[in-house]
Amino acid sequence: MSHDFRFVTGLNKLRLNSKCLYCGVKLDDENRSVEHIIPLAVFKWSGRDSEDPYFDLINKAGYNVFWSCKRCNSLKGNSVPTKHEINHLRLDDVSMKHIRYVYSRYKVDIDSYLALKSRVLHGQDDKCACCGRKLIAGVDDYSLRRIDDKSVRKVWNACVVCENCNDSFKYMRRRVLDVTVVSSNG
Repeated sequence: MSHDFRFVTGLNKLRLNSKCLYCGVKLDDENRSVEHIIPLAVFKWSGRDSEDPYFDLINKAGYNVFWSCKRCNSLKGNSVPTKHEINHLRLDDVSMKHIRYVYSRYKVDIDSYLALKSRVLHGQDDKCACCGRKLIAGVDDYSLRRIDDKSVRKVWNACVVCENCNDSFKYMRRRVLDVTVVSSNG
């Protein structure tokens, strides 16, 4: 997905005074990262990325797009913040109003996404689909991924991978697909 970095640079850099919205560290070109407070995965798995007329406004025009340091963005991963965590972000009043709006507008989608992640993880015996590492819901960061990248985002085409495997998942997808086919036939 491409971002209009001019918008993010112009508006959110001014809003946040060039500081990470999580830890407050001063940002520069080396440690700056685009952060979606509500992960794009929530919108993609709900189908909102193609259906919702507000998607572009929310995820490209700044309501859900901010600057963070690369470390905090990496630590957050695809986790969805709670309402309490959102209330403690380093945001000005306008930005806080926007992200609260996004959170409340898509609360049903957020809850559905979290339930789907949990259901898929439980169906995998609480293990990463790639490396088999035991994952603990609410403790470990893990991502919901499509088994077959060309197929739809539905529970039958979903798997959960740990953050260590997430970046290399596109190369490991064939292995996961083979294991899934064998276990569903066996």
